[in-house]
Amino acid sequence: MKKKSRIAIILAMSFIISILPVNVISAFGATGEAPSNLQVDEGWNGIYLFWDNIDRGNNKGLNYYELYVKAPGESDYELLSKVSDSDKDQKDFWQSLDPNKTQFRYIHRPTVPGTYYYKLRAVYVDDIFSEWIYGDIDYAALENPKIKASALNGSSIKVSWNKIKNADGYYIYKTVKSTRRPFPEVTIASGNTTSWIDKDIKKGVKYEYQVIPYIYVDGKAISNMGSDYVTGAAGVAKAKITSLTTSAGSATIKWSKLSNANGYEVFRAESASGTYKKIKTAAGYAATTFTDQKKTYGKTYYYKVRAYTKVNGTKYYGDFSSSKSIKISSKTLTQRQARKSLPCIEKSKLVFSKHIDSQ
Repeated sequence: MKKKSRIAIILAMSFIISILPVNVISAFGATGEAPSNLQVDEGWNGIYLFWDNIDRGNNKGLNYYELYVKAPGESDYELLSKVSDSDKDQKDFWQSLDPNKTQFRYIHRPTVPGTYYYKLRAVYVDDIFSEWIYGDIDYAALENPKIKASALNGSSIKVSWNKIKNADGYYIYKTVKSTRRPFPEVTIASGNTTSWIDKDIKKGVKYEYQVIPYIYVDGKAISNMGSDYVTGAAGVAKAKITSLTTSAGSATIKWSKLSNANGYEVFRAESASGTYKKIKTAAGYAATTFTDQKKTYGKTYYYKVRAYTKVNGTKYYGDFSSSKSIKISSKTLTQRQARKSLPCIEKSKLVFSKHIDSQ
């Protein structure tokens, strides 16, 4: 056959096919456009399936989507739902990664744990079908626990949760809240256990915890989504003196506040090797200054501070700050010093001389 004749035949057949009814085209084995990006994820209350909606403007008679599932223990797929634009109770439109398309979301709520297999296709008018797309997921079908974390004492945190029906155990995830640094996963190998004590902590550091139940299916551990994260902290960090100043026979100590503290204690010694005695308890985490009055002019005093926290009525102490010393001055403050130091000592009832030196 000559080349021109072959081209003419191809063009003629193309024209004929273009004017044939859709059901005649299907007889030639034609298929419609398939949906894309079937994504299967676990949600808070079931299995969430997402797929891109075929462009409505070019759907060429799209009728609905057929969604099938093969449940654990079943040998074949069964129809789960026929999802169409009119099924407002069966789907939601979400924005797709493709800005020109929307996305379907279908929620399946099974109660049997195991592996679920899904397949999806588009169905067009006149019995034209698209190719199948597939997805699967391991699903535990367990409730999500509610947890809390509380300081058990000054150096440990207790994480507790409600017992989850049918759970064979729990995973505990832990991170440092400020940096998200993860710790090794902890496995609780009993579904009846509902608490765990964390002794691997640093005082004053905030940690986040999550509890995830799991169940064994055919020898395989399948986990649930898990609880919300909760924050826990125990003890209190080491205190730090930020400044030590003197004026008119007094010493003013300032230290940094610690968010985990319930208060601070100030200690004083009269020599470098002397015994430190508590001279002040400052209640509240924001109490960060104290003025030690009526000290001997020219004498050197030594100070240190420690923070404390209360757990169930018991005080737990952080480490002492480094010791700082100061020689007591008999001079009053200059105007500049007074303006700078007034916020620290205005509550100390310190009386200034009527004649303040000028700088």
